[in-house]
Amino acid sequence: MTLRRLSHFSRSRAALVALSFLTGACLSIPERRVVDQWLYCEECLTTMPAQEPSELRAVERLHWRAVSLLSHTLLGPTPRQRGALDSMLARDYYLIREYRAMGLSPAGIRIDSAQFVSRYDEGMVAALQKRAALALWQIGTPSARAAIRYALKRDVLRTTPLRPDVRLLLDTLNARRSP
Repeated sequence: MTLRRLSHFSRSRAALVALSFLTGACLSIPERRVVDQWLYCEECLTTMPAQEPSELRAVERLHWRAVSLLSHTLLGPTPRQRGALDSMLARDYYLIREYRAMGLSPAGIRIDSAQFVSRYDEGMVAALQKRAALALWQIGTPSARAAIRYALKRDVLRTTPLRPDVRLLLDTLNARRSP
């Protein structure tokens, strides 16, 4: 009986490993850094219309291996990720207030901590979702395109829908043929 359970456990574990490999969850640490460099790139915002950022081209070269991570990013942060983001923003709020109190920052904050976190949290999530969508479209595999379509379908079922700018980008990318 124990041997049978162990055998069943081993088969289940092997199936999970195979599934994670097939969905692209097998990114190495350097490959994950490549994706993160694109998702969190600050300079890319200014160069996007003029030229394709090298960070985006690097993600495109990862091809199908990056699709799973980008798909999850497109769907939005998990509650744990959102909690970490909110904590980071709350820390930033208090640092800005301290700098202002010491005379190091000329601009004051006219909103409370909860409003600050809410405002910037939405913007950061939307920026990550847009970059994930652009990278998926650029990768162009059937699974990458399916992730964009899935995000659009899932948006209808959400209690909090995608921001209009994210939705517009997804609609535009979904309507295009190829990069």
